[in-house]
Amino acid sequence: MKMSDICQVQVPTCAGAETLWRSSTTGWEQVETATFEETRATVTVDHFCEFVVTGKPHPLKGLGFLHAQGENAQVIIMHTGCESCERSLEVLCSDPDSLQPLRRCSPNLQLGTFRHDEDLEIKQPGRTSKMKIRFHRMPLMSPELDAQSRQHFDVEIEDKNHCFKIRSEEATAATAATASRSVGPHAAGSAQALLGRVLFCRTMLAQHD
Repeated sequence: MKMSDICQVQVPTCAGAETLWRSSTTGWEQVETATFEETRATVTVDHFCEFVVTGKPHPLKGLGFLHAQGENAQVIIMHTGCESCERSLEVLCSDPDSLQPLRRCSPNLQLGTFRHDEDLEIKQPGRTSKMKIRFHRMPLMSPELDAQSRQHFDVEIEDKNHCFKIRSEEATAATAATASRSVGPHAAGSAQALLGRVLFCRTMLAQHD
């Protein structure tokens, strides 16, 4: 874009977004002409700049994810009822370098209302992790946390003790996968052979009737 060009820029936003800021030579300035829709803000610019979106306090929730081997866990902080956060979560869950290797836990933890730039603390015995609530970077991923087992992990968030447990459908899928690996191709082949013998016997009996 040349300095003389004028173009329209769309900035992704989360639930509760109400103010768009842009960088300038004197600091951050509010963009009065920005328009807001459900998942984005639209603004017209004629020069390069950075944008930050802030908004009114909005309820947050914490989602738990546990490593399949119980090596570690993570908590995702996101806006409640936010379409933009949900789409970003889907991307993280499909990324092998993010949440794909982890299993989803339940129940989610409702955290109440937070403002942009507020601090949120996640505590475990002997460690405290602070997260800065930034609306323009949601959802937020916590640092790696300790897992008590392959089935659950415990945290304290904003003075609330919570246990994230592997969801029943996740546990069932993991058990089925383990059973499939333990059975192996030889057992599968034996099962097919047995089915063939049963069908043969039924055919022979039908011919004698």
